[in-house]
Amino acid sequence: MSTVNTTSSVHPCYSKEAAKKYSRLHLPVAPGCNIQCGYCSRKTDCPNESRPGVSSKVLNPEQAEFYAMNMLALDPSISIIGIAGPGDAFNDPERTIETLTRIHRRNEKIQFCVSTNGLNLYPYVDSLAELGLTHLTVTVNAVDPVIGAEIYRWIRYEKRRYLGMEGAALLLERQKEGIIRAVTKGITLKVNTVYLPGINDFHIQEVAETVKDWGADTQNIIPFLPVEDSAFEALPPPDHAQVVRMRMALDPVIHQMTHCGRCRADAAGKIGAKNSDEADRILSEASSYKEIRKPATRRYAAASKEGILVNCHLGEASAFHVFRMTGNGLVFEQERPAPASGEGRWQQLCALLKDCDALFVSGAGPSPAKVFQNEGCELHICEGLIEEIIETYEDSGNLAAYRPCDQFACGSGCGGSGTGCA
Repeated sequence: MSTVNTTSSVHPCYSKEAAKKYSRLHLPVAPGCNIQCGYCSRKTDCPNESRPGVSSKVLNPEQAEFYAMNMLALDPSISIIGIAGPGDAFNDPERTIETLTRIHRRNEKIQFCVSTNGLNLYPYVDSLAELGLTHLTVTVNAVDPVIGAEIYRWIRYEKRRYLGMEGAALLLERQKEGIIRAVTKGITLKVNTVYLPGINDFHIQEVAETVKDWGADTQNIIPFLPVEDSAFEALPPPDHAQVVRMRMALDPVIHQMTHCGRCRADAAGKIGAKNSDEADRILSEASSYKEIRKPATRRYAAASKEGILVNCHLGEASAFHVFRMTGNGLVFEQERPAPASGEGRWQQLCALLKDCDALFVSGAGPSPAKVFQNEGCELHICEGLIEEIIETYEDSGNLAAYRPCDQFACGSGCGGSGTGCA
């Protein structure tokens, strides 16, 4: 039977004994994600749901520092501080690195742990090691692009989206590079693998053997959990016996974690225990903590059916994709549900997107356009790739090349309810 690196003796995720004694604290500072898994639906403000990708709040680095310092004072048993979403820690790496840097300055003894899909891990491994990061988790669901193509809807890397086997192969290459680099820096490496019946169950042993060759210390086989609004929401989950048999079969290959609690991105306390009322209070207080300094932030919203193109009429959009411009380019931040149809709908939408510099839609009726103008919100009618449109808007503000040839009037091309739209 394989063994775990002894540096994990105080990490509750790496040791059953540590899980009985020590607590962990997850800082929800990573809202966006650079891949779309078929089993995932990221949510916030959902306190009664316990699974990865869920958080009641999203904090900026300064708020996360405030939260961490207060939680360490509240719970001295916290041995590890981690970043595990609700999106990916390196979709917006500046937030992750700044958060860890702030806390490291305040407490050099605390251990850090980060979870990621590995797509954008490699460039930041050295920085993580310098900050004293001791543990890293990378989710690897397939080591065959054919199988990976069934799991991942799309992958966004260096301002381009990749689909199918091309995207899965790119992800696999980047995961391998990041994991091997992390291992060479002395970081203890755990691989999460989601057990997807009929999709990758027959392939998990190959995953285990491959990541062990890359240098991983532990594998955590996570039974698939159907999630509403995800591509795999109708897929039946594996039963407990199937998961146990898989772990037993693979433990001789690589050490298996058997006490995973499917932790939320804002988990605080011991594995398996619900966040305390006091922890929830501190998290809520941290989310409204006023920044001393706030860098210039430019956000944009788009009406899109899949998050790639501006291709949705204002009246039919059920949600809006929000992006943020950073020093490294455009980053997807979150999806915001549209207000319900009815009186005051467009005023509510203006309030929902008040932190966005502009909204891009493929069409809009005269009434909402007037409301947006009166509320001081920029509304632009255009079609095309979201990233290109926003970059063009930032460069020149001239979107003439993206104007629809025939801007349709409300009702002629809108699939929404139309309530208050005309």
